[in-house]
Amino acid sequence: MRHPGLFYISRNYKFSTNAASKPKMDCETILAKAGFKNLGFAQSNHKSSALGAVISFIGISWGLMRLPFSSVLCMQYP
Repeated sequence: MRHPGLFYISRNYKFSTNAASKPKMDCETILAKAGFKNLGFAQSNHKSSALGAVISFIGISWGLMRLPFSSVLCMQYP
């Protein structure tokens, strides 16, 4: 069975240059170059933890609602 596509959902990263966020951001760049499409909001870098959490939650929820049936979703954990 053929799947409709390859997807990932981007999120907000509090810091764009530290050792915790940069590898996750790089992973999203690699996924995009490999043909995966972002279903969520564009990657962002809000320093406010509360605002970043809200943006990530809404973007992830939006992406999951838009995920086509039988597609492949790549998730980063943690």
